[in-house]
Amino acid sequence: MPLVKVAQLSQLPPDSVTEVAVGDKFYAVCNVGGRVTALSGACLHRGGPLGQGAIHENHVVCPWHAWEFDCVTG
Repeated sequence: MPLVKVAQLSQLPPDSVTEVAVGDKFYAVCNVGGRVTALSGACLHRGGPLGQGAIHENHVVCPWHAWEFDCVTG
């Protein structure tokens, strides 16, 4: 898969998560302490929008049921 620019670094404040779409797929782009990573935007539990969640330490927290996913490994 080719790299696709989805945001400027200035749009990703430290310790935040942002939802982005590439084609018809959604991703959660995390900035944890200046390290930017991306993972699937759908929670494995009920399909919640991870990109609309929050960062807790190095995890993104699903806004629907608080499931946590490591921002690096998913």
